Amino acid sequence: MRLGRAKTVQAGMTFTVAAFAAAAAVAQTSNSPNTGNLTFGTTLDVNSNRDLAAVSTGATFQLSEDIGLSLRTETSTQALEFSASGGLTLDDSGSVTFSSPDALLRYTRDAANGDLSLEARYRSSDVSSSYLDDPLDPFSVIVDSGTLTVTGASFSVNLREDAPLSFGLDASFDNRDYAGTTNPALFDETTLTLGVTANMRLSPTTEAAFAVTGTDYASQDASSTEYQQMDYVLTVTHELANAVTISGDLGYRDRLTTAGGTPTRDAGLIGGLDLTRDLSNGSIFGGVSFDGSGSGAATSSLTFGRTLELPSGSLSASLTTSFSSGSPAQFAGSASYTQELPDGAFSVDFSQSYLEDSLGRDIRYSNLGLGYSKALNSDASLSLSLSASRSEDAGSGAAPTLDRAALAATYSRALTPDWNMSVGYVREQLGGATTAASDSVFLTLTKDLQFAF
Repeated sequence: MRLGRAKTVQAGMTFTVAAFAAAAAVAQTSNSPNTGNLTFGTTLDVNSNRDLAAVSTGATFQLSEDIGLSLRTETSTQALEFSASGGLTLDDSGSVTFSSPDALLRYTRDAANGDLSLEARYRSSDVSSSYLDDPLDPFSVIVDSGTLTVTGASFSVNLREDAPLSFGLDASFDNRDYAGTTNPALFDETTLTLGVTANMRLSPTTEAAFAVTGTDYASQDASSTEYQQMDYVLTVTHELANAVTISGDLGYRDRLTTAGGTPTRDAGLIGGLDLTRDLSNGSIFGGVSFDGSGSGAATSSLTFGRTLELPSGSLSASLTTSFSSGSPAQFAGSASYTQELPDGAFSVDFSQSYLEDSLGRDIRYSNLGLGYSKALNSDASLSLSLSASRSEDAGSGAAPTLDRAALAATYSRALTPDWNMSVGYVREQLGGATTAASDSVFLTLTKDLQFAF
C-alpha cells in the first residue's frame, strides 16, 4: 500500500508538466520540430511559522530567484523532452541556499508494431511543503523540518501490439531520501518493480493477459523492513452486448517480509470480478475482489459507482465495503464534482480510504478539497482552494490522529504578453498531539519565453 506515496513525487512535477505543455503549444504554432520554454521567476514570501512548529520562532521572509527550462524535439515517431528548474533563496538570516531543484527527462517512440517509453526524474524539496503540492497524499499529513529528495526512473516497452499475441515489459525504480528530519515515520525507502505481460486477443470481443510482477522494497526504518513480492495474475476481459464489459482476474501473491532480522512469508490467492456499462451520459460500474495473501484473515470487498457527464461539468462517486473475518465491515468511498462556469470553474472532491502507513499501521484517511477559479477579465483571474484531511487509526490503536488543513487564495494578472504577476495568501493548520498554524503572503513575478530552435 505504500505505492500511494508516489503521489507526492508526481505532484512535485508541477513545473515540469506546465513546461511540457508550454513547449507543446509552441510546437503547434511553429514549423520547427524543436521547441522550448524558458521561465524566470522572483518570489517574495513572508511566513509567520514556516516549519509549522508547535511554538513558532516568529515570522520569516524568503526571496527566491528561480529559473526553469524545458526543451522538446520530436518527429512523426519519437519525442525527446527535458525539463529542469531550480533557484536561489535568500532568507532573513542572510543565508543563500539552492532551492527545490527539479529535473525530468523523457523519451518516447511509437512504431508500427510497438512503442517504447523511458523516463528519469529528480526532485529535492522541503518536507513540510509536500501537503500543498498534493493534499491527497496521506503521508504528507506529517510535518517536519528537513528535506526530501526523490529520484526515479521507469522503462516500458510493448511489442507486436497489432498481433493476436503481444508482449509488454515494465520496470521502475523509486528512491526517497530524507535529511534533517526528526519524525520516525519519515525514513529512506527504495522500491524496484519489474513486470512482464503477455496479451492475447482471443476474439474480437475477448482479450486475456497474463502478468508476472516482482517488487523489491527496502527501508531504513527502526526495523530495517524489507520485502520481496511476486504477483502472478491472469486477466480476461469480454465485451457483452449493450455496451457492457466484464473483466475478471485471478492470481497468486507470494511475499517475504524481513523486519528486525526476522523473515515472514505470506502467500495466497488474489482476484476479482468487475462489470462496467457505458451509458450515453457516463457509466455505471461494480465489482467484487478478494485477497487471501495476508498474514491474517482473508479480506473481500464490494464496490459500485457511477460517473455522470453533465451539460457543464461532471460527477463521479464510488463506495467500497470491505469484509474481514472477525472484524467489522469498513466503508470507503469517493465523490468528485466539477462545474464549468461562464467565467471559471468550481470543484469538490471527497474521499475516505483505508491504508497502511510507513510504519505498518492501519489508518483511515479522509480528505476534502474545494476549488474555485474565476476570470475577472481578459488579463486577470482569481483562484481559491481549501484542503482538509484527517489520518486516524483503523487497527490496533497505535496510530495517532493527525489533522491538517490549508486555505489558499491567489490573484494572477498578465502585465505584458511575457510578464505575469501573482499575489496570494496561504493559511495552514495542523492538529493532533500538537497544534500549529501559519499564515503566509507572497508576491511572484514570472517571465515566460517560448522559442523554436
